[in-house]
Amino acid sequence: MDVCLQIPIPEVEHSKTKLNLLLSSLISKAPSSSGFYADSVGENPNRVHGLVLCRGDVQSDLCLNCLINATNDVTQHCMDSTQGIVWHDYCLVRYNNHEFFGAIDTGRFFPNQNRTRQEYPDADPERLIRGLVESAPSQPLMFAANKLEVKRDYLSESETRYGLVQCTRDLTRNGCRSCLNELMKDYRLCCEGMRGWRIVAGSCSIWYEFYACSSL
Repeated sequence: MDVCLQIPIPEVEHSKTKLNLLLSSLISKAPSSSGFYADSVGENPNRVHGLVLCRGDVQSDLCLNCLINATNDVTQHCMDSTQGIVWHDYCLVRYNNHEFFGAIDTGRFFPNQNRTRQEYPDADPERLIRGLVESAPSQPLMFAANKLEVKRDYLSESETRYGLVQCTRDLTRNGCRSCLNELMKDYRLCCEGMRGWRIVAGSCSIWYEFYACSSL
């Protein structure tokens, strides 16, 4: 999922060069830095800031492949914008011409919602996700994942649901908790009763899926 804010940039070609340098630096360093790296290129007022984040459960080779694909999307769709963000299943790429490190961004997007697939009544995804929201800020990668067994009725075999939450590691632990709790405010409006959903923002994300969205 690509989101670019289309604001004209002065000296576009010069900015593209800086952004390419920044993205190359980020994707080369993130896989060996536990899947997260933040950096800046250039001098004020023409400085570009960016970060990349891989999901906390993916290996370094998958992290690198995802970041390469995501940065390709940036170069195809976002290069003429002062800020952009790209989410893929395994990673996030974000940049801005204003420094944003440590600031909580909860501008929400709701990709991959399947409103035709209703969750079974006995499932309790909110309890699963709230447990992960409580756990993630204190984890080294600010990432938490777990699974839930759900039955259609008392006679049926169980089905598995998978949940994960994650924050970008430029946030403090309290910042991570605030970001995730803010996203959860939308749960009842956007996603309650759905078998698979995601709420993603620039600083954190929440997933609940009926397929294995993690290595659980």
